[in-house]
Amino acid sequence: PPLLLPPPPPPPAPACVDLQCDAGAQCGLCLVAVSHDECRTEWHSDKLLHPCDAVEAGEYCEADGECGTGDIDNCPGRDTGELSGGGDGVGADIYRRRACVGGPLPPWPPPLRC
Repeated sequence: PPLLLPPPPPPPAPACVDLQCDAGAQCGLCLVAVSHDECRTEWHSDKLLHPCDAVEAGEYCEADGECGTGDIDNCPGRDTGELSGGGDGVGADIYRRRACVGGPLPPWPPPLRC
């Protein structure tokens, strides 16, 4: 019988700095703002999506400023996180995380002096 070899490993993910990302560099991620055509009616409440610093590659997220995300209102809906933060709350800020290998994270802040 022929010898079956395991499939080759998948190619490594590209470096985040080599991709066109709209946000995420502050967290070593690549976040891309979705187009209006990608918006889904079930996203009319940001309670259905996780924050952008808590999703895996390929998943969608609703941003409230984490990882350098902005108030882009790119999908219809109600952004309740924005209301508490002083935004207008109209339109959800939806991104999709792309697979990539993050660069170095920003340095830790200096220790506090007592």
